[in-house]
Amino acid sequence: MSLAGAGVRGSHRLEDLRTAAMPIAQTAVAAGLAWWIATDLLHHVTPLFAPISAIIALGLNAGYRTHRAVEMVLGVSLGVLIGDALIDVIGTGPLQMGLAVLLAMSAAVLLGGGALLASQAAISSVLVAALLPSSHGLPPPRLIDTLLGGAVGLAVLALAPGNPTRLARRTGEPLLAELADSLDAIAAALERRDRDGAEAALHRVRAMDGPAARFADDLGRVRETARIAPTNWYARAAIERLAAAAPNIDHAVRNSRVLARAARRAIDLEPATPPGLSASIRLLATACRTMFAELLGGGDATRETEQLLDAAASATHALDAGASLSTGAVAGQVRSITLDLLLALGVPADDAARSVRRAGAVPAPGEPA
Repeated sequence: MSLAGAGVRGSHRLEDLRTAAMPIAQTAVAAGLAWWIATDLLHHVTPLFAPISAIIALGLNAGYRTHRAVEMVLGVSLGVLIGDALIDVIGTGPLQMGLAVLLAMSAAVLLGGGALLASQAAISSVLVAALLPSSHGLPPPRLIDTLLGGAVGLAVLALAPGNPTRLARRTGEPLLAELADSLDAIAAALERRDRDGAEAALHRVRAMDGPAARFADDLGRVRETARIAPTNWYARAAIERLAAAAPNIDHAVRNSRVLARAARRAIDLEPATPPGLSASIRLLATACRTMFAELLGGGDATRETEQLLDAAASATHALDAGASLSTGAVAGQVRSITLDLLLALGVPADDAARSVRRAGAVPAPGEPA
């Protein structure tokens, strides 16, 4: 591996560590707190399942799908309960181990749990049957420890969450910046009639699938955090705006791939392309560069809306001198992306479609009305 490659990989790992720093700290605090409560306040001897349950409730995906964390804790509790009961009745051994797993997973399925709950129930029953002596008392101390650890984990998440807007910005802002740069690259390829440039822009947009998926994943995580953490309730409106915008941003990315292919085809087939087409694509890029801040801040995005509609109008008027199938495909994709981004900005669907249709009937930007 080259030194440059090692440096890039090391930089990525440091970024991963910075990203995971808050979940790691939350999990460590929850595990220690659960152990302390179980040992010092409840006087349980070796309450192994208290920190285990806290770790399961949080992990590195803290705040992502709270119901899944609760399901995992319930799976652990079910496995502990069945494992404890079986040890008291039939003792330990390979047959008892298999029976504990069978009963724990069957009970999880009968209770309506998914594969996650069933697997956690099975693992917990194995731990109880293989590693720990039977606990006595009603309710069983290990069951109390499990429920306690899960509750502590969720409480730590609610009282010491990460910053949801910062987490959303981490992937959302670069995603739209990369989309803007890719659109500019498509526009430049059209201007220069550079087929290789159009091909490179196509590969660039295709590579955005991963960042788009990470943005959606981060939004799922921060939505949960903003809902359950009182200190983050202030961010709920902004996060919901981003969550509503995310599918339409993903559509814009997908349509940009189609746009890049259409631009490559126009370069191949046409002796010239109207300059208004590349200008319209640059207007899309300009709107992309500032729309994340508007979504996060809740502004009216008037400037971005005007830029997008100017893009649709410019693309349509570029065809007035004589359209071909290939240049028409480029203009059509500009209008499709305009619609996607208007919807992402929160413009109602009917209004957005009507505005895009009308954009082609008004003078091009810079011309007198």
